[in-house]
Amino acid sequence: AVRACDVHVLRPSAACRRGALAVTLAPSRPDDGYDPLPRTKSGEYDDSVTFDDAASRRAGRGIVGAILRSKKKSTKPLRRLFDIPLQRYEQLFAEAAAAAGLAVLRATPHACRHGGASEDFAGGFRDLAGVQRRGRWKAPASVRRYEKAGRLTRQIEKIPEGLIRRSRA
Repeated sequence: AVRACDVHVLRPSAACRRGALAVTLAPSRPDDGYDPLPRTKSGEYDDSVTFDDAASRRAGRGIVGAILRSKKKSTKPLRRLFDIPLQRYEQLFAEAAAAAGLAVLRATPHACRHGGASEDFAGGFRDLAGVQRRGRWKAPASVRRYEKAGRLTRQIEKIPEGLIRRSRA
C-alpha cells in the first residue's frame, strides 16, 4: 500500500514542470509523524511520482491532480491523504470497474501503473525515457515492453463498443 502524507504532496520547485504535483513515496523524513517507512521495491527513499504535469493533462488524466489538491486541502497536517487498507481499495476498484462496465478487463489498481505507461507511449505523450522516469523503473529493459502495443490493443478490444462511443462523445 502507498502511504502518502499531505506533507509529501508538494508544489513543484522551480525545477519541476509548471503546475505539476509530486507525491513522495517511502519518505525518509522522521517528521511525518510515523515510523520510518520501508524503502521502495528498488531500495530507494524519497522516490516521487509527478501528477498533473503537461503530458498527464494531454493524456486526459488531469483529474488526478484535482483529486490530490482537494484531498490535501481537506486533510489535517501530518495525516495520510488516503488511509485505506489495500484489500478495501482493491474491492472498491473492482466495484467501480464493474459499475463502469469494465469488469471484463479484470484490471487491478496496479494495472493502472502499466496501463498509464502504455498509454503514455502509445499516445505519444512520453518517449520511453520519459515513461521510465515517471514510472521510476531503474532499467531501460523494464520499459521496453511498452513499445509493444499488442497487449494494450487486446485490452482495448475487450471494452464494449458502446462505452468507447460514449467516452468519445
